Amino acid sequence: MKILFITHCHGNYGASRSLQLLLRNLKGHSIHLVVPRGLRHRNDLDEIRRFYGDNVEGIREFYLPFEYCYMGCPDQFMQKAANKLHNLTYECASNGIKEYMASGKFEIIHLNAPVLYPLISPALPFIVHMRDVMLMDQASAVEKVLQAKGVIFIDKGTREPFKDLPLKNDIILNNPFDMSYLERGYDDVKILSEYGLAKENLIFSCIGRIKESKGVKFIVENFRKVKGDNKILLIFGIGDKGSNYESDCRKVAGNDPRIRFMGEEADIAKVFMISDYIIRGDPWHLIGRTVFEGLYAGCDVILPGSLSDVDQNPDLKGFSAKVHLYEARNAEDLAVKIGNLTEKIKERTFRSNVEGYVEKFEQFIKKMII
Repeated sequence: MKILFITHCHGNYGASRSLQLLLRNLKGHSIHLVVPRGLRHRNDLDEIRRFYGDNVEGIREFYLPFEYCYMGCPDQFMQKAANKLHNLTYECASNGIKEYMASGKFEIIHLNAPVLYPLISPALPFIVHMRDVMLMDQASAVEKVLQAKGVIFIDKGTREPFKDLPLKNDIILNNPFDMSYLERGYDDVKILSEYGLAKENLIFSCIGRIKESKGVKFIVENFRKVKGDNKILLIFGIGDKGSNYESDCRKVAGNDPRIRFMGEEADIAKVFMISDYIIRGDPWHLIGRTVFEGLYAGCDVILPGSLSDVDQNPDLKGFSAKVHLYEARNAEDLAVKIGNLTEKIKERTFRSNVEGYVEKFEQFIKKMII
């Protein structure tokens, strides 16, 4: 098949990381990739090529839309204003990407996130990767998704809003994860030394963009309540441009030496190699890629939710002994949970689901061209 993948971002975390793993393992197809052209910065195409691997035949840059259409979108004025300018640039230059999609004779056009929905046309074979819970009151976004030839939902939560709507084809397919490579070339003692940590430290890691929807400030506030000098909270990531949220989190952390803002880590595998617990502070039960990467790397995870949430997610249920739940945004419950966790991870099992994931992905997209 000739497949075009269009991604709204390219970096070390989340949706981009999932797509990178898929494309590095999707063989026997003519694969093409479109990445967003930046307003203020130029893409390093050599770096992008390293991210996505040699299976990608061609990489193109276009101005792309980024329409907020999901639960937890930013609500700060400066972020909204910057995004409006971004989308205005896309609208002025949209003929380029539209002509490329129409003339490329692609059998599948895969959008890596719902924020790209303005690209969808019923005349072309679009598949939307639904990685977020969509806001169903945004009629134009929902209408566009319903025009797609197929939708891939990452879990039941992202599928739920569409349960009564006429999708042409859909599947629930969790992300690809491969942490087996941690068995080779990663020395935990060396990594601990690099981060200024000791082997006896109990390490809690929060990974991803530092923003309100991730609940980073909520985590910091409640970690400060916990006693124990050996407990360390590492925060990997940076805040959004135009937002003061990261500086607010740092103020809340104060001078607590146990809370450390580490910035972005290019080799995120090192974080999973030395972390005992991966922690999330979302306002409701959301899992996210970092949760499963942690589990596949042998870490335990701390996240909001209930036992019924775990029972309804077969991918998560297989790790139920390593999942520690607290009531969403319940400060006391989170602080108690962190305080009660005292065991370091002594033996790790590194796992991969890539082979099975790629097989299911290919089976689904083949249905689209029949």
